[in-house]
Amino acid sequence: MSKQTMCADNLFLLGELLQGAPEYVTRSRNHAEDEDRFMIELAREQIPHLRLALRNLDRSLTELAAHLEERLEVKEKTPEAPKKPERRARKASSGG
Repeated sequence: MSKQTMCADNLFLLGELLQGAPEYVTRSRNHAEDEDRFMIELAREQIPHLRLALRNLDRSLTELAAHLEERLEVKEKTPEAPKKPERRARKASSGG
């Protein structure tokens, strides 16, 4: 059975993924110098799709931030369950 990941874990992994993204842009720029016109056109056609993906990601992060903020507010407003009274450590003596 696989271990369920937590929200923070998923976002940490997403951050790791995004930190590598500029390297792909740099590689693409460097490789474009040696590629033919067809491949350059294919690469250029990807730019609008990538920009759309970035906008969608930004929208999703904005919605997630609002959701998490809402969850924190709900948690703060929820009163803690009353604690059970502590049991006595010793029983009352039955001596007489």
